[in-house]
Amino acid sequence: MMDLEAAGIVEGISEVIVTTTSGAGAPNAAPIGLITQRTEVGDLRYSVKLYRGSQTLANVRETRTLAANVTDDVVVFVTTAFADLRAAYFTVFEAVPVLKDANAWIVFSVTSEAEYGEYVRFLLQPERIKINRKAVTAINRGRNAVLEAAIIVTRIDRAEDERAQAEMREQVKNYKELVMKCGGPREHAAMRLLEAICSDR
Repeated sequence: MMDLEAAGIVEGISEVIVTTTSGAGAPNAAPIGLITQRTEVGDLRYSVKLYRGSQTLANVRETRTLAANVTDDVVVFVTTAFADLRAAYFTVFEAVPVLKDANAWIVFSVTSEAEYGEYVRFLLQPERIKINRKAVTAINRGRNAVLEAAIIVTRIDRAEDERAQAEMREQVKNYKELVMKCGGPREHAAMRLLEAICSDR
């Protein structure tokens, strides 16, 4: 099986932007955790959990294909979690829509799927890979904090009650302090966008 480490995919859960297309050809992008596990015989196994009601799930079930876009642009992560990207963000690689500015593209085909309560888990086979640039960056706590805050905001609407929502908003506020302290201009912009989204929920 193809080794994706050169594209930045290592064992564990790698946060990527998954791009898909509908049968009619409409592109879609969403932040998804790409799960990489080593089997007992030493092979690497790739999978994703796609939640019911999402456009990504509908597209993958229709086309049996997705692309993982490796990027460290947190503005793109926040935007795709809550809104559609404009067509100008996309290009095409191996007949699959991908993000023009991603560091790497990996096209996967679906080999099997399993139904669970809130999601469907798809096992994936990497088919093609293209590394556009090898980005070497140090760990940035501000960038990581934006991702954690974005995950919390996606769950606010599903909170059990107002108290739980208030606790989530407080967590986002705490992450903001870390973003403003440790992040750069791009992280600050992503956090401002996230705050605006959070205030509408």
